[in-house]
Amino acid sequence: MINLMNEKLRYLKKYNKKINLLSIEDARKIDENLIPIEWRLIIEEDNFENQKKILLLIWAKYIRENLINTIEYLYHNLIDIDIIEFNNKYSILYTIKNTKGSILYYEGKNPLDENNTNLNLEWTKIPIEIRTFYNKIHNGFYYYASESMGFIPINQIKKLSDDEFDWSIIHSLKRPLDISLDSSITIFTNGMGSYLVIDLNNCENKNGVFWSSKMEPVYNIDFWKYADEWFILGFES
Repeated sequence: MINLMNEKLRYLKKYNKKINLLSIEDARKIDENLIPIEWRLIIEEDNFENQKKILLLIWAKYIRENLINTIEYLYHNLIDIDIIEFNNKYSILYTIKNTKGSILYYEGKNPLDENNTNLNLEWTKIPIEIRTFYNKIHNGFYYYASESMGFIPINQIKKLSDDEFDWSIIHSLKRPLDISLDSSITIFTNGMGSYLVIDLNNCENKNGVFWSSKMEPVYNIDFWKYADEWFILGFES
């Protein structure tokens, strides 16, 4: 067991040298005010199958109908759960064994952690289902190594008009934009220049946009259907 923990930690530190993988004893010493009570129940449980049940019941309670395939996949392919720490912030590390036999690590950040000051005034415009994911399940959930193929942490959510983006493709689009870059925000990234986006002025009834630096945007998509599909694609890649 110690060797497996050391091997996992070596992998994690390839991408973040200051990351800490907590032993069960250290995880149980975390201040109860710093993590959700459900995380405490997971940490106090010794049996992995019970840990997994508690964790996935959180997903099912708040978001089951929207991410039903993702939850089902995790039920069959999640093989370990750990707590990791960086800069006094805690996350759940998901160890997933996909159908090809590859081991993947996904990070689910703490829903009690920070919000985005740039979005404070507009947070209530975000659909309740998305806010629920961030507030009750994870403040970002993504493939650990690339911090992609998942929900972007709140403090990294950006408007499409942000200076860091280069949307030169706009000049070659076949038709005028149907969204405003100033009111559209990134929620999910595939790490290769494509995003699931919501326009805060038009995001009711699961309405989203597929946005890419390389392809024509696709408007009026079912945000959650795309997210569910992208998660599975990431797990199987």
